[in-house]
Amino acid sequence: MKRFLLAGLALLLVGALTTVLPPQPSQAQGRSGDQQMARLRFAKDGVQSQGSGVLQTAQVGTLSAAVATATRTEVVAAPASGSTVVLGIFVEKATATTGSVTLTQGTGTNCATSPTVILTIGAGSPAIGYYAVNAILPAAKAFCLTTDAATTSARALTQ
Repeated sequence: MKRFLLAGLALLLVGALTTVLPPQPSQAQGRSGDQQMARLRFAKDGVQSQGSGVLQTAQVGTLSAAVATATRTEVVAAPASGSTVVLGIFVEKATATTGSVTLTQGTGTNCATSPTVILTIGAGSPAIGYYAVNAILPAAKAFCLTTDAATTSARALTQ
């Protein structure tokens, strides 16, 4: 009889605790522990959106068209006000030869007036991949890319 009484009391206690302290859902339910600890939100956890499990980071970038020419090519027009943030450059090689990518800011068509080299990537042989740049270009300055030849392709990720 004591055993049944104690078991009933235990069930009653567990039921009371569950009622008082309901389980709290995680911000990023079903995601990895790191993301739960950082309390990041996923787009599909709230308002319906295109894509599934897209992490919202409050950054929207624009990827330029590919540039694969030794001629300086404008990839971001000069804004009248504000600035352009160059987040990084994607480099792709069609052959195993050496190559380089030059980032330039300036005014006029294809940065022809007062061009200033911001950075040259790969004096010898750039690896295929992403290079973080994190440069801020002032207002009225266009952003241009130049590659060594048609075998090196580059795209700018800007904001």
